Amino acid sequence: MTRRKKRTSTTTTAILWDAPRWSIVVQKDGLESRFELTQPYARVGSHPGCEVTLENTRLPDVAYLLCAYGRHVEAWPVAPISFPEWGKLRPGEPLHLGGYSVSVDFDPESGMRKTSAERVFPQLQMATQRKRVTLNLHRPVTVIGADHPSVLRLRDVGMQVCHGALIADSQSLWYLPLCPVTHPSASGETIAQPIASGQYASLGDVYIGLDDDVTVPFPATRSASSERDSDEDSVDLVEPVKTPEMLATKADLASKTTSSDHLVDGVSTDTVVTSHRHRRQADSGTAVPMKSGTSPSPRPGMDFEADVFVTDVTRRMVQIKRKQTTKYWLIMGAAFCLSAAIAVVVILKIWSTIQATLDPGVLIGR
Repeated sequence: MTRRKKRTSTTTTAILWDAPRWSIVVQKDGLESRFELTQPYARVGSHPGCEVTLENTRLPDVAYLLCAYGRHVEAWPVAPISFPEWGKLRPGEPLHLGGYSVSVDFDPESGMRKTSAERVFPQLQMATQRKRVTLNLHRPVTVIGADHPSVLRLRDVGMQVCHGALIADSQSLWYLPLCPVTHPSASGETIAQPIASGQYASLGDVYIGLDDDVTVPFPATRSASSERDSDEDSVDLVEPVKTPEMLATKADLASKTTSSDHLVDGVSTDTVVTSHRHRRQADSGTAVPMKSGTSPSPRPGMDFEADVFVTDVTRRMVQIKRKQTTKYWLIMGAAFCLSAAIAVVVILKIWSTIQATLDPGVLIGR
């Protein structure tokens, strides 16, 4: 018995990244549900706000993020689950979750072909009022949050464990919120928001934009790659800002800066009010235009760190998984060829024995 569920669209969807035509197949106890999706992403979990809802209250609200891009579909766990799978999925490859088997069906040829062997992703700038970090994205999908299993982890900034996902394609960037409570799935509408030049997105108390966005007056920055040779596993760049409440401790803060650090001009009261108005809009997950000369204003003294070590480890694990998959299929192919060769030799041997047994000359000789 097969049940078919289809997400149809009656409105024009936003133009997102290139992706193949795809659907998600959910199987349990002989029943099959097929979800025809109009968006290149799907949150899989027990919450009814997910694009794919599994009727099992013991499962997390959102367990997996499935994202289609280019000619591939990737799976990323967004909750602590047993034996998670991540990385690229083959058509029909199952994800086992709470008694369900979740697989994807897609046509790779319907997606965009690779134009080069090496993909280039935009640089990402993350900033609070006191800090700014520039990171290089290394993959199309990056889960961002406060703790495991997020790939990019920002602590002490009011984020959830897996707060959202950043989708990168060439020089474009999108932010996809993962919480189905605040951002439930809506038929024909997308919750993924582009972050264009001159815009930023608010994630907790962190503001995220593109590195080439010169109109965003974030504090001066040092690249996270320059910190990897240090003894710490995370980026920790303190950038003091001259605000009224910090003038009294300016001398103390200045002693903590390096020669590459510099103070940012003070922020007026009107600018702070404007920034808070922008922030209330951005907290909904939308990208908000940022006027030149304004500055976001998170909580004074708020701190954060970007766990670059975890990002590098996750990237390495994904590479290992892909190599293991390739090695697995090479071994399976070699084993099949060897088995076929042995089978042919055995069959020929049996056939020659039968022919010799039925040969009249052999019978007369007996």
